[in-house]
Amino acid sequence: MVINEFTSLAAEITKIGPSSIFILADTNTLRYCVPIFIAQMEILKEAQILEIEPGEESKSIEIAAGLWESLVEQNADRNSLLINVGGGVVCDIGGFIASTFMRGISFINVPTSLLAMVDAGVGGKTGINLNHYKNLIGVFQEAKLSFYYPEFLATLPSHEIRSGFGEVVKHYLLDEEASFHKLLKLNPFEIKDWNALIEENIQIKDNFVKGDLKERGKRAALNLGHTVAHALEALFLQKNNPILHGDAVAAGIVIESHLSTFCTQQLLPEIYFKQIEKYIKGIFPPVLFQKSDIDELVSLMRHDKKNSHSNLTFTLLKKPSEVVLSYEDKNEAVINSLNYYLENA
Repeated sequence: MVINEFTSLAAEITKIGPSSIFILADTNTLRYCVPIFIAQMEILKEAQILEIEPGEESKSIEIAAGLWESLVEQNADRNSLLINVGGGVVCDIGGFIASTFMRGISFINVPTSLLAMVDAGVGGKTGINLNHYKNLIGVFQEAKLSFYYPEFLATLPSHEIRSGFGEVVKHYLLDEEASFHKLLKLNPFEIKDWNALIEENIQIKDNFVKGDLKERGKRAALNLGHTVAHALEALFLQKNNPILHGDAVAAGIVIESHLSTFCTQQLLPEIYFKQIEKYIKGIFPPVLFQKSDIDELVSLMRHDKKNSHSNLTFTLLKKPSEVVLSYEDKNEAVINSLNYYLENA
C-alpha cells in the first residue's frame, strides 16, 4: 500500500496498534524531515528515535547489530513498529532490521529522497552490504505501507534529485515504448509535478513486482543497469570514494545497453543505444573508473546476486519495453562495453 495523506497514515498506524513506535533516520533526515513528519501526527509524539550516519557505509552488519541492540535496550517487542524516514540507505537497512528483529516486526517506509520514493521505499527488498558487495545480505519483506510526501524533495540538493532520476530512467525504459519517447523529453531539473511522476514510477515498478516478490521471473527486469552499477559502487567504496547510486545506474544502463547492442546476439538496434547514450550523457556525469579497474569490475560482477553457476548474468534490452532476463555472455563482450564507456566518457 502506498499513500500520501497524513490522516490516512495516522489511521493505518492506529489500525496496526503497535506496542511502541521507533523512527529510524539518518542525521540529515532527522534534522530536516522528521520534525515535519512528527508535527503532522500526534500518534508519533512519543516515538523513540534511532539515528545512523548518512551514506552507503551505514549499510553494514556492525550498524545493523547496533540498531538491534538499541531496540532491545529500549524494550521493543514483536508488536513494535519501525518507521524508516530517509532515503534508500535508511529504507534498505531499516527494512532489514525490522524483518529480522524477533523474526520480524512491522515497518513503514517514509522515503524522503526521489531515489527512495520511486524505488527503494517500495517493492519489498531489504538489505545491507557485506564489505564492499552491494546488498548481499537481506530478505524480501514488504513494508506494511509506504508514505511519500513530495515536499521532502525541496530539502534535497540537485545531485540527489539527479541520483533518484537514474531509477526513473530505468523504469521508463522498461515500460511501454511510449514511455521511452516521453523520457527523452524529460529534464529532472525542470519537473514541477513530482506527485504525478512518483505515482507513475511506483505503478511501473509494481507491475513488475506484483506476483514476483522474490524475483523468480519478470521482476528481474528491474535489474536493468544494476549488474554494472553495483560493481561500480563497490569499486568506488573500495577506493573510499563512494558514488551516488543513480549515477552508477545511469552508467550501468549505458554500458549494458552497449552490451545489448554489440553482444553475441545483437539484441538492441544501435539507433536505440545511441538515443539512450545521448540522453543519459546530457543529464548524468560520467563515472570515471580507470582502465586498470576493468578486471576488478568484472570480478565484482561475479559476486552479483543474480549470477548462476559463476556466469555473469545481465538484464539486457531488446528495445525499450522489452528485455531479455538472465542473459549470460562472455567476459570479452562485457570488457568491450566497459572500454567503450571509458573511451567515450
